[in-house]
Amino acid sequence: MLGAALPVLNREDVDLVLLDVRLPGISGFEVLRIIKENYSLVEVIMISAINEIETAVQAMKHGAYHYVTKDFDYDQLRALVRNASERQDLNRQVMTLSAQVADQTEREFIVGPSRVGREIVDLVAKIAKLSATVLILGESGTGKELLARLIHREAGDPESPFIAVNLAAIPRDLAESTLFGHERGSFTGAHRQQLGKFELASGGTLFLDEIGDLRLDLQAKLLRAIQEGEIERVGGTKPIKTEFRLIAGDSVIQETFAGGTPMEMLSVYHDVNGKLSMTHYCMLRNQPRMKLVKQTANSLTFDLAPTPGLNVQKDMHMHGATYTFIDANHFQLEGVSWKDGKSAPCGPPVIFTRK
Repeated sequence: MLGAALPVLNREDVDLVLLDVRLPGISGFEVLRIIKENYSLVEVIMISAINEIETAVQAMKHGAYHYVTKDFDYDQLRALVRNASERQDLNRQVMTLSAQVADQTEREFIVGPSRVGREIVDLVAKIAKLSATVLILGESGTGKELLARLIHREAGDPESPFIAVNLAAIPRDLAESTLFGHERGSFTGAHRQQLGKFELASGGTLFLDEIGDLRLDLQAKLLRAIQEGEIERVGGTKPIKTEFRLIAGDSVIQETFAGGTPMEMLSVYHDVNGKLSMTHYCMLRNQPRMKLVKQTANSLTFDLAPTPGLNVQKDMHMHGATYTFIDANHFQLEGVSWKDGKSAPCGPPVIFTRK
């Protein structure tokens, strides 16, 4: 029921929701929380079969406009609806003025006095008109979410939901249910149905920061959500349609080695819990992950880290690497491979030139 109701809030200009406290499979207070978090302008009047002060207080604390019992007087309800509508009009005016101020502030913050800043804002205006998925790369604190919000706003519907998720801050065992939601009873502790971030972002924008931290097994589900516009909750049996714009952010640096040759490889460097890590897209057609274990003034040494899908004992792979920086444009790579159950040098050190 809830999965069918939320798209209506995205498609239609809904002013008011009459919401029962008791709903099948989910608490009315949970639905109220979802509405107020993602559709703040929608007023909600809670309805209950019993008149309990505690229930009324809880409804008001969760953001309900008012609380009535099912034996309500129709004149009283009409007056409540009229008053809620008047308050909503006032809130819309306040939000419109706030958005105008925030939009100007964000633009000024990004642009500043620099030519590069102005070029970024011009690029954002062009990107916002497209439906393509966007990847924003930059170190932590450089304003990736700020840019994502500006793209969302420039797209033309500032009242549509903008859901931001920092994947690095979500425990790995909770990532799937956080993003895709779960059904009641799907796992221990799942006492009620929960909507995931993809459903909450329906009709708007989903910003996934630190996308490089997403588990490999969830990347296939993410691809399906992007390509097919479908997700499936944990414990669910039916695909759920959802329309959203995806913006991803990550603090990664990538480098290509021996481009255009049989030895072409790609290394992606990223931050994992404050430590430099690397995913190496090897010419052996696997992607070992490595962690920094030693650093000197002119060298970095990486060793293999746990890598999903890689059979460490059986699969031939790059098991370690030392980068020695000769100058700004040249570095030497000494690789360690794993073959036949033991490690060995990949060969003589190779000097690469940055382009």
